[in-house]
Amino acid sequence: MNYRPEIDGLRAIAVLPVILFHAGFSWFSGGFIGVDVFFVISGYLITSIIYQKVESGRFSFAEFYERRFRRILPALVFMLIICVPFAWAIMTPDEYKNFSQNLLAVSFMVSNFHLWKEDNYFASASEENPLLHTWSLSVEEQFYVVFPLILLFTYKLGKKYVVLSVLLLFIISLGLMEFVRSDDPKGAFYFLHTRAWELCLGALCALVNVRAWVSRSQALPLLGLALIAYSIFAFDENTPFPSIYTLLPTIGAALFLVFGDKETISGKLLSGRVLTGIGLISYSVYLWHQPVFAFSRIAGSSYPAWETMLGLSVLSIFLGYISWRFIELPFRTIGGQKVYSRKGIFRLGAFTTLIVVAFGVHGNVTKGAPSRITLTNEQESYLNTAVSSPMREKCHASSGRLLTPSESCIYNEGASKSIAVFGDSHAVELAYSLGKAVKEFDAQVYHFSFSACRPVLGGDASDPCSAWSRDVLEFLVNSDNITHVVISYRLAAILKGDHKSVYPKLPNKYTDNYRAKVISDLHGIFQKLLDSDKKVIFVEQAPELQDDIKDLVYGKTSKAPYIEGVPYQWWEKRSAGAHYSSVDASGFSVLKTGRLFCGNDTCYAGRNGISYYFDDDHMSVKGASAVAIELLELPSFASIVGADA
Repeated sequence: MNYRPEIDGLRAIAVLPVILFHAGFSWFSGGFIGVDVFFVISGYLITSIIYQKVESGRFSFAEFYERRFRRILPALVFMLIICVPFAWAIMTPDEYKNFSQNLLAVSFMVSNFHLWKEDNYFASASEENPLLHTWSLSVEEQFYVVFPLILLFTYKLGKKYVVLSVLLLFIISLGLMEFVRSDDPKGAFYFLHTRAWELCLGALCALVNVRAWVSRSQALPLLGLALIAYSIFAFDENTPFPSIYTLLPTIGAALFLVFGDKETISGKLLSGRVLTGIGLISYSVYLWHQPVFAFSRIAGSSYPAWETMLGLSVLSIFLGYISWRFIELPFRTIGGQKVYSRKGIFRLGAFTTLIVVAFGVHGNVTKGAPSRITLTNEQESYLNTAVSSPMREKCHASSGRLLTPSESCIYNEGASKSIAVFGDSHAVELAYSLGKAVKEFDAQVYHFSFSACRPVLGGDASDPCSAWSRDVLEFLVNSDNITHVVISYRLAAILKGDHKSVYPKLPNKYTDNYRAKVISDLHGIFQKLLDSDKKVIFVEQAPELQDDIKDLVYGKTSKAPYIEGVPYQWWEKRSAGAHYSSVDASGFSVLKTGRLFCGNDTCYAGRNGISYYFDDDHMSVKGASAVAIELLELPSFASIVGADA
């Protein structure tokens, strides 16, 4: 197909917002949609190339995959190999192990599945994953394993069957996106079958000659760019994604691809030298931006200044140019001639991929190569106690792993007295530790926790969190043997958003109406349980940390018998906003953890070799055990521990 400079301009419009979004610039809160624009462009260009070859009878699978190898593999493998020494030098063992697993996943083009299991794309921890962005490459390559076969098969039946088959794939994938999103939002984000419709949309732009029905239009490509721009600036991490909203930027890209030729105003706008230049190197720029950002956050501050991130964004573009000029181009052609034969490029690809796999296997087998780092006995003690509940994987529910009340874990099952712990992921270690603490008092503990589930009373029945909360609450109300319900939520984050990306500033993400709804639902849960004669104890969230506990341990240089956390005044401001005055005081109590983990001026991540956390906000088993002991001292627990009421 003929070169269209305006498409390189569109690539620039796609890659720049992605970079600025990952850099943390709030104006580009929807910059992640650049990946969706890339998917549409890719579907359009690759389908155009395949179909022209098929029509002329010159299509070859070997040639097609050779082109994909030359385009994708050299720059990717180069980036991965360069990342290894940086990861080796500055990552903790846990981080390096995860990085090594990512290396393996990228090598076999299943990065999207690995990240689905491990990360939330929008979570603050993802900002320190150098290979977070490789999920989209895996989705594309998985698509192009199957798609040429479909085109070739349906072409033999006639062109209309090619269009119909791609249209059918588009509709099925779009439907699956909405269906999967309701139960597994992370899966909908990362899976091929929920993303394929975007590539199919680009393919339809290549296959259907819309211009035969609609004359040249200045308005339609401008509308397309407007839809993309709106998505970049209006969307944010709270926008359901992918969802029906994703149609805005993807249809915008499709309108531009179909109608935005170089004779239109929009085409001329995007055909400028700067935009086309960035578009030409966009793949390499995309490859380099995330490692640059992630390693800088790991090595320096997790909350770099905007000037730093702007400089790193420019550095990413520069490294992208270097990669394009000295890696991408030579492996494609020099002077119009291929430097490596087909056999040579496949052999080189296999060899370099094996090198990456070897690094990945080593880091995984050695569990992050901890021998790289020399630790004091105190640091080792802190690390050994920064652990989560051994029952977390089995007993903790999520949108991807639903547990009914009858399937939930019971600690000390069969004991005569019954307690329930109910909440989000902050309830996990508390339930486990409380189970240990009350075993001697012949009490069992029901474990009810759901990942990232806010307090909700009623709500959308199709929402897994709402449905789970409703079922558990009904179970608790109707369970006469359960006399005490301990409730634990990460309420500060639920009301105001995650803190890590803005610390030491205070996040203020949500509206007053949303916060009022959360508090109202939480009070409603309290009251419903109180009305069923339960004793209700709300455990306030433990103070969050400024960084992951393991990073604080590795960075500890002072000889003080503690690891300093956030200032106490910061935490008081952060946790303000949850009021319980409207709750009937009879049978209701609140355990404030702030003073348990804090002194007058500062809060502590750990003391005397004991870590109170296993990440930046969840209590470790040791931390939760301290809270469990405090719970047993409350008057409301007198009937459990056998003390006089």
